[in-house]
Amino acid sequence: MSKFLEIDELKIADQDLLVETLEEDMEYWIGARGCTVESHTNPVYLLGYQGDQRPEMAEVVIRREFVGEASNDIGFKRQPNGNFRPIISEFDVEYYNQIWLDQLAQTYAERKFVREMRESGYLLSSRVSSNDGSIEMSFTAQALL
Repeated sequence: MSKFLEIDELKIADQDLLVETLEEDMEYWIGARGCTVESHTNPVYLLGYQGDQRPEMAEVVIRREFVGEASNDIGFKRQPNGNFRPIISEFDVEYYNQIWLDQLAQTYAERKFVREMRESGYLLSSRVSSNDGSIEMSFTAQALL
């Protein structure tokens, strides 16, 4: 029986954007991108590595077949303040660690900023990553039709 760790909440509140980021941008132990991420209005149970129902529940779930062989589901549980808290088992935290969570938070923040700029009338025209981890984005005003 795997133990699920308590991990601090992320500064992530938009469930749809979280799912989009998890599906399209994040890498998983199995080497896949584009896995299916479940999004629920009400929390659902997570499954353990043997397919057993765990007591932990979450609104956003990455099922174990996408997480890795002999892995548990990964969940993201909405907190009272609206942010999500990741639920990752003690076994899976070796790969889905703070570095992975930091990458998730950064990628989510980038997606959120690009969406906000688009809603303000600007389109992303370039994105450059530096060796130091910084990212530079350029935007251009959308042409009015």
